[in-house]
Amino acid sequence: MACMGIRTLLLWVIQTISTKCSIAGRQCGQLYTLGIITTFGIVVFVSTRDRQLAAGQAALQLLHLSSNVHAGVVAPFDCWHASQAKPVLAHEVEGVGRPFMVSLADLGAPQRPNRNFDRVAKGKKLQKAAVATMVQRVLEHRLRLPSESRAAVEWVVDVGANVGMATFAAAAMGFGVVAVEPVLENMQRLCDGLYFNRAHPQMVKLFHAALSDMPHANLTLHKVLGRLDNSAVSAESAVAAFPSNKVEAVTVPCTTVDLLVHEAAVVMLKVDVQGHEYRVLRGATQLLARPAPHAPYLVYEEDQRLLRVNNSSSREILHLLQGLGYKYCRKEGMDRHCWKDKFPAR
Repeated sequence: MACMGIRTLLLWVIQTISTKCSIAGRQCGQLYTLGIITTFGIVVFVSTRDRQLAAGQAALQLLHLSSNVHAGVVAPFDCWHASQAKPVLAHEVEGVGRPFMVSLADLGAPQRPNRNFDRVAKGKKLQKAAVATMVQRVLEHRLRLPSESRAAVEWVVDVGANVGMATFAAAAMGFGVVAVEPVLENMQRLCDGLYFNRAHPQMVKLFHAALSDMPHANLTLHKVLGRLDNSAVSAESAVAAFPSNKVEAVTVPCTTVDLLVHEAAVVMLKVDVQGHEYRVLRGATQLLARPAPHAPYLVYEEDQRLLRVNNSSSREILHLLQGLGYKYCRKEGMDRHCWKDKFPAR
């Protein structure tokens, strides 16, 4: 219907200029050309908008999300009614193949401001984050697959999204993203990222919550004061990660990965939750038990010290994953990458 209206508009512009143009020669030709270009721009804009809306509708159908907290699923975060964080420091991130922007929550202290202040003042982009380049490197493999081998909308689940380095790295490639983050200040920056990246709200779903293996619950986290971008489930984990900072207890709703994504086509699960990784993965066993072509590529932080504080271990996590069919795992820095088939992500 929109296309029919645009065609009518295009014909009207051409006919009007052709019949009523009284400007001689070259100027009339310029006006004629300008009219066509302007109308074509409208066509492109409307077509792009229609494609985005169609993608959003498809995403909504594929990702069975519920706003009923009693059903174990946390309601999506409403950016439009959330308070705006101030001040805002946002810019593109350097060193990524698919550019995107993030808004930073940790601005630093007056005596030690965030180093990105100086970078932006010098006209540089925000400092490259390893997680952003890693996410795009892994997902490039999906984009090379034939279209018949891919779902209409493929999803990345970002547990411990922070300010969105992984979230918007994936969104910039056309993937849908479910981003879960318990720290309110980070949620505000994720909302900034939605706007700055012009992300479709049905393709980037934000949840102010914690994930674990406990549905229908609330979870008390410990936020690191002076580091608004970090929190941990246990006070010991927060202190272990940032020993010079005080912590503050906050309570957020809690659900599981399985309840959140249900039957969505999840191609990547990234978990960074300051030592709570084992419990998050226990709450994702239905997703992780999918057969090889449909099981997500998994990336989780493996910090032995934080895992011990949370009464778990890397061995315990690997045992869980092996039982779910994850045959291949390798360590990259502080992260562990796991997959079921021969996934060529190097």
